[in-house]
Amino acid sequence: MPAVQLGPLLFAGDRLAAVVGVIGFLAAAALLSALLDRRLAGWATTALLVGVVAARIGHVALHAATFATEPLRALMVWQGGFSLPAGLLGVALYTLLAQRTTRARLGAVAAVGGGLLAWTGAAVFVAPQPIAAPTMPITTLGDAPLRIADLAGRPVVVNLWATWCPPCRREMPLLTEAAAARTDVGFVLANQGEGASAVRAFLAAAGLPAAHVAIDRFRTLSRHYGVKGYPTTLFLNPDGTLRAVHVGEISREALGAALGDPAPARRTEASS
Repeated sequence: MPAVQLGPLLFAGDRLAAVVGVIGFLAAAALLSALLDRRLAGWATTALLVGVVAARIGHVALHAATFATEPLRALMVWQGGFSLPAGLLGVALYTLLAQRTTRARLGAVAAVGGGLLAWTGAAVFVAPQPIAAPTMPITTLGDAPLRIADLAGRPVVVNLWATWCPPCRREMPLLTEAAAARTDVGFVLANQGEGASAVRAFLAAAGLPAAHVAIDRFRTLSRHYGVKGYPTTLFLNPDGTLRAVHVGEISREALGAALGDPAPARRTEASS
C-alpha cells in the first residue's frame, strides 16, 4: 500500500515500517534490560541516535557525487536516504565501547535483531501490490487522451502532484530533468484535480517544460492506486504492474536508485 492513514496522520508505507522497527527495537531492549542487564535501556536510546546519524552519513558518503553540488541536501532528512549497513555498523561500534560484558553485548544483539524482525514484518505488510495499469484515460496538456496501460513495454514513472503542494513544486524540476534524460523510461507527471490553465501557469512561472505533464482532473489515478497524499511517485514494470511507490518529496538519489541510475537527471550533462 502506498501509505497508511492512522487517524489524522499519513505515513508512507516504508517509513511506517521503519517506525515499527524502532518501536520493536526499543521494546526488545526494555524487555532485555529487565531480564539481562538494566543498562540496556539507556544504551538503546543512544544506540538509536548513533544508528540514525551513521545511516545518514553513510547514505551521503555513498552518493557523494550528487551531494557535492548541493551539500545542504544532506540535512534534508525528510526526503529519506539512510544506509542500513552504515547504521548497523555505527550501532555495533558504539555497543563495543558502551557494553563491556558479553551478557550485555548479547542482549544488544538480540534487541537489534528484534527491531530488524519487526521492521521486516511491517515492510512485508505495507509492500505495494502489483496493481495493473489503469485503462481509464487522462489527458495531455493538449487535451489528447492518455492511457497509462498503453505505455507498457518499458518502465514507467507516474508522478501524482498538484500546483498547491509545496513538495510537489520543489521536486518538479528534478522530475522534468529526469524525464528529458531517460528516454528509455516513460514519464507521466499527472496533475491531480486541477485544470490545464492552472498547470500551464505554474509551468510557465517555474520555467519548466510541458512535455510529460498530464491532467487528471478527476483524480482517476489517485483512486486507482489508493493514493491519499501528494506528491506520490509510482514506478511501473514494463508490463504495467506497480513495482514500487515513493510517498512524499523524492530525492535525486531515491529516483536514481528506483531507475537504476545514480544521477538520473544528469545523464545528458555527463554525455555532452
